[in-house]
Amino acid sequence: MAGSSKQFVYLPTVCKHTWLLWSKKANTVKLRMYTADRSQIVKTLGLVEAEALLALSNSRVEAKACFNTIRYEKVKFWFQLSNSLNIRDGLVPAAEKDKLQAVFKVQCLRPLLEGTIAELKAILEIWREGFRKIKDKEVKINDYDHKDTANLFPSDWGKAWQSQLLENSRSSGTVSFIETGDPATDFSCAAMELTMAISAKNNPFFPKSQSRIAPDGLGVRSNGFLTILEVKGPSDEKDLLNPLLQATCGALAVVAKKDMLCRALQSANGRRMKYAKAKVPKGRSIGLHILTAKKKKKGTLEPWSENHEDMCRKVLKAFPQLQYIAYSFVIQSETNNFRKVKVDQLVTL
Repeated sequence: MAGSSKQFVYLPTVCKHTWLLWSKKANTVKLRMYTADRSQIVKTLGLVEAEALLALSNSRVEAKACFNTIRYEKVKFWFQLSNSLNIRDGLVPAAEKDKLQAVFKVQCLRPLLEGTIAELKAILEIWREGFRKIKDKEVKINDYDHKDTANLFPSDWGKAWQSQLLENSRSSGTVSFIETGDPATDFSCAAMELTMAISAKNNPFFPKSQSRIAPDGLGVRSNGFLTILEVKGPSDEKDLLNPLLQATCGALAVVAKKDMLCRALQSANGRRMKYAKAKVPKGRSIGLHILTAKKKKKGTLEPWSENHEDMCRKVLKAFPQLQYIAYSFVIQSETNNFRKVKVDQLVTL
């Protein structure tokens, strides 16, 4: 701590509050408590006294370097972070227990619209760490490994589009790729409805409740890198931000459980093909591919804008394993029964 001008430390207390420990000078440490609308300095400590507090065996202490670049005046951020950690540790009750993605969207929205990259990066790191609690699976990803999914859903549903992508990627008995107009983003759909569960016993987001995260699809590109698919049909939402956040949430879960998923993908199972090169490197490799119907049944699809492209870049900067974000504005009759899905917008750094 002495070598840092500022450091965040999480200290849950018996009064069910989170204190943030900041060292602004080499010999002064301030304990702060954050509420929804203000920051309060609870106590000022000397360095020796502060280090003695950290050494208490009955205190849970967490220090994360990614928080150190966020100013302590960012009250909304620190309150939100404090509340998330308090919920995780059972110090305060959780709301919306069954709506994991809804909570993720709420936490990410303000940093995307008005915050800094450092804030968004810190939130994504908390969620990625939480997703490490997803239950391990062996070879089977889900029942669609063994099931013929053709004609299970009405043709204009997003799920029908997912199933066509899945069947076109494996129906020949070998790995086939969906053409996007750019070989770098072509993908083979290895799984649809990639459901990953967190047990009630180990849930860091909503203690004592089971949570699930289910990306619409998991693709593998020719180099073995993964693509997370988010599919929105004509009846689904018409905005561009919600599917971006849903895909980002799914990608965090995939990165958190990359070893489990790559092990499964590297072996065939039922009708699922073998993807021997499937991998998630430490650097930028993950793709987000959002397919959304160009014509919506209710309302008009949100047009592409510089503002939305800027938000995509913020997500890329905050998520160091993301390589690109692709959008396809789908006209079903032009897909050759979903053997090709043209990329209309590709955002990279």
